[in-house]
Amino acid sequence: MKNKYLEELGLKKGEYGSDYSEISHKQKKKFKKQRKKYGFDERETWNLDTSMAEWLYSRLMMFTEKGGKVVDLEYNTFEFKDRTYTELEAIEFIKEKCRRYLTYELTDDDVTYDEINAEMTEALHLLAEIFPALWW
Repeated sequence: MKNKYLEELGLKKGEYGSDYSEISHKQKKKFKKQRKKYGFDERETWNLDTSMAEWLYSRLMMFTEKGGKVVDLEYNTFEFKDRTYTELEAIEFIKEKCRRYLTYELTDDDVTYDEINAEMTEALHLLAEIFPALWW
């Protein structure tokens, strides 16, 4: 399925999400059965780290676009690692770390895989702090 936000990052269909292009008829049937039973199939768990980063980035992009028109994302503040963040600042931080994680292999940044993982871990810790405020 197409994802507007991931494609805006420079990822092309087939480079994100579950790849449906090269599966057998038998696999298609198995995946269809799993989707009926679970609401998703096992392909989403093959690279669960990436699947979660894609999901989180896309949902936070829409959350700020839509929810930001309804609620004041500057109202709530959160203390995290000796800094105060507004909800919007925290979301922007998380989105940036997701973006870097998802585009790591597409960039020429002098950053290691361990550094990218550490950034994503920090973003997920901040997400835990702001989690109760993520509604509109």
